[in-house]
Amino acid sequence: MGRSFKATGRCIWCGKSEPEVSFKNKPHIVPDSVGGSELGKDICDVCNAYFGASTHPNLPSPDLIFKEIFNLKRFFDGGKSITNGEKFRASLFRVVDDKLYLKRSYLNSTLIANQLKRAFYEIFLQKYHAFTGNGHDLAFSGVVAYARYNENVSNLKVYYMHQEMWFRPTILNKTFLLFSEHLVDELNMYGIFPFNFLGYNFYLEVFKDKANENRDSFFETILSKEGFLTTGVEGPAIEEFERIGQLHEIFNFLQIDGIEIDEKN
Repeated sequence: MGRSFKATGRCIWCGKSEPEVSFKNKPHIVPDSVGGSELGKDICDVCNAYFGASTHPNLPSPDLIFKEIFNLKRFFDGGKSITNGEKFRASLFRVVDDKLYLKRSYLNSTLIANQLKRAFYEIFLQKYHAFTGNGHDLAFSGVVAYARYNENVSNLKVYYMHQEMWFRPTILNKTFLLFSEHLVDELNMYGIFPFNFLGYNFYLEVFKDKANENRDSFFETILSKEGFLTTGVEGPAIEEFERIGQLHEIFNFLQIDGIEIDEKN
């Protein structure tokens, strides 16, 4: 008999149980295409496949967008991927004369950012459930609606921190989502979860009401902590993430001179 990846036996995304759904395929918390090795629980095979291969012909899946954005770093850093040593082949992007172009003209910066945000919430809830076992809590219904079904698109926000330097080199190449009891406590207090991956810092508003009440104080606390230097870009050091073109640090790190992506909504 094959291995089953379940704890409660009820999917955290669709809420279905066996025999209506199965739990036989490996549900990577972070996509294995980016080097993720941690496996989740209670992610049925149907939902697991959905995140990896979108059923919409003109809408790349959340996992594909996540893989393409974060594997760009590996593509330019020696031309190797982190999974099997083979040269990374981007399906969405191409590079010509140190400029990044989209291969698919119907995509724009906002659409790509939305799919990336959905991937953040997907990874968050899968890691939260693996860590706490409480991923079925109705408090996460908004996360489920957005990440799994692309509903309530404007309801859950993601913020991005502009940085020019990191002092945490030990985590810059770690392909797992940092998690701890302290982060869970902060989430319950502020409603916001720090999504730190490959040295880049995003912030997910998981509980909207709490986030609305505590957003300013939360970010004031974040900016007062040592461990990074914010950039001198115009505007705030932390801003709402809505367009992929906002990720200046990623493209600057890769020494890409320009990014040719439609910035229109």
